[in-house]
Amino acid sequence: MNKKPHKSDSKKRLEIEAKIISFLEKEFGQNEGFNGNMEIKGIKFQIDFFNKKQTKFFEIYSGINEIKAGQKRKIAADILKLIYIEKLLEREIDKYLVLIDESIKCKLINGKSWLSKLIETYKIEVKVVDVGNNLMADVLKDKKRQYR
Repeated sequence: MNKKPHKSDSKKRLEIEAKIISFLEKEFGQNEGFNGNMEIKGIKFQIDFFNKKQTKFFEIYSGINEIKAGQKRKIAADILKLIYIEKLLEREIDKYLVLIDESIKCKLINGKSWLSKLIETYKIEVKVVDVGNNLMADVLKDKKRQYR
């Protein structure tokens, strides 16, 4: 029996995140987080990706086309988490926000919003990873289904 996917089903997003992590591992080495979990000074964090030396930390956002208020809050929370990790480690780290859509990057870094200024001020590198046309088409189809 083929069950119709729930409107909030995000299997494709998980597939995209797995593809992005695979890309990051090729470029930066093995992901050191067990399911992205780590602890610093007794504080637990869930991080999408970080390298063995704990010098590079990545958060992934796999949305496309537009950023709604809730999505901005998620991105802002991820960025604040990266900034707090840097503070706790008491050293500079490379902080990355990884996206799949160039238009989202443009909206985040070219704006006059506090979120754009946060990215600039705290040196968050915004990186776009190509996940391929098929996965992008699937995300777009899922997005249309979710917003009906």
